[in-house]
Order: sequence, then structure tokens, then C-alpha cells
Amino acid sequence: MGSQAGFTDVWGRNTFSGIDAGPEKGPGNGPGEPSGAIAPDVANRKIYFSGSINAMSALQLCTTLRKFAEMDPRKPIHLMIDSPGGSVTSTLAIYDTMMSLPCEVWTYTEGVAASGGSVLFVAGAKGHRYMQPHAQVMIHQLRGGREGTYTDMNISKALEDNMMERLEKIYLKHSSLTIGKIRDMLYKGDYWLTRQDAIDHGICDGGYPGIDESRGSVPNDRLHEPPKASELRKVKAESKVVRERAKVTPPAVTPPAKQSKGKGLT
Repeated sequence: MGSQAGFTDVWGRNTFSGIDAGPEKGPGNGPGEPSGAIAPDVANRKIYFSGSINAMSALQLCTTLRKFAEMDPRKPIHLMIDSPGGSVTSTLAIYDTMMSLPCEVWTYTEGVAASGGSVLFVAGAKGHRYMQPHAQVMIHQLRGGREGTYTDMNISKALEDNMMERLEKIYLKHSSLTIGKIRDMLYKGDYWLTRQDAIDHGICDGGYPGIDESRGSVPNDRLHEPPKASELRKVKAESKVVRERAKVTPPAVTPPAKQSKGKGLT
């Protein structure tokens, strides 16, 4: 426990109650968009990261990753991810840190790893990228807008193209996808993958090790069993009520009163 008390962030604050860097304005973040929260678990070398990726949350996560690596450069770090993504530059800062560590980073998706979150997940050590049964991964192209002079917008376009090329190379390096398939997925909007989809594409390596998932699953025979007679009668009765309520009696239309013909002008 003594090592926990000495584990602080760059401002000297104890980080084991969890970190929430607060709102930040910057690239990839809307005005006042909150940072992701980080909760380290030193005893089990786990880092729980939840929320948006921006400069502040990236700083906290990179600091925590480096500290864990210094404490034991041989044991893997377990990064638990539940993130909708965020800033591309901050995502790449975390990715570079993960790649520079002497120890492996095992990644886990709890809920969703979308956009930048998917980059962090796929960058985990091969063979050790895990997803919960109902977790999802989502990848897509960059989002944002350009403004300013014509020259500024051209510079922004070149920067975006460069960022997209970097992301393509990361997915290519850490998955079994071809560059053609990666581009097809990236430029189709939000591309969602279930755990099995991610496994098929070489993005995920399986479910959480040592976890019994049968408690949350439905037996296949239950999915295909015929409905009971009582259930059918109930459905029919409910459908009849709905149909009766849907019947609307058209309002009575009163024909206009006949106007008497007036005498013509003489």
C-alpha cells in the first residue's frame, strides 16, 4: 500500500481514487467536453480508462502507463477501455507511448472502443486483445471542419490526409486486414464490429480469459422453440386491442346549406 500512496500524477495528486481531468477545449473536443476518467489498480497492474480522449486524459494515461512500466518492465499492463474516442493527436500520443514501453500492454474493451478508442484497443499485444460479449468496436474516418483562408484550408486538408494515412498504417500493422479492406471500412462512415466481427478481422483475440460467459447467454434451443399456445392467445388479444384503438370514426360531414337564388338585376 505504501507504493500506492507514492503514485501521483504530474501535479503531485494521488491518482488511485481515479482521475477526471475535467473539461477541455482543443482539437477533436467540443467546447467543455469532459476528459476521460482514469482509475489505476496497482496491485493488478490494471488501468481503467473511460470517456473521451483529449490532451488532458492522454497526459494522465501516458503518465500512468510509464509509471507502471518503471515499477516492473517485465509484467504486462492491462488497459481496460470504454471510450467513444476523441482527439486524433492525443490518441496517437497514447499509441506512441504504448509502443515505446518495455512491457506488453494487454487491452480489453468494456462497452465500446470507438474511433480513437479502437486504435488503442487494436494496438494491444497480439494474442491479448479481449472483448466482453456485448462490447463493440467502431472505426471511421476523421471528423471535423475547415475554416479560414483558402491556403489554410488546403493546409488542413493535407494534415487530415496525413493523419488518415497514419491511422491506416496502424490498423494494417495490428490486424489481418488488407489496406483495401481498411479503406473500405474507414470511408463507409461509422463501421461497427461485434466481438466475432473483430475476431474475424484480426482486431480482437477473444473473450476475457477465465470468465464464464454462460450466465449471460441464452441457450440456442430457447431461441428456436415454438411459442406456447397461451403466449399466442395473449399476442392475438393484444393485437386485437391495438387494431380496435386504431379504428377512427371519421367525423360527420354536414353538407353546406343551400343558398336561395336571388333575383337578377333589372
